[in-house]
Amino acid sequence: MPLYKLSPSQLTFAWDECPRCFYLDVVLGIKRPA
Repeated sequence: MPLYKLSPSQLTFAWDECPRCFYLDVVLGIKRPA
């Protein structure tokens, strides 16, 4: 199982705003649109 690095701000804001975007960023490395 791979380890993922999370920053506190990423976990707080990205998860609250868009759980799918959070997953794509952490697991697949696809960043959120600006």
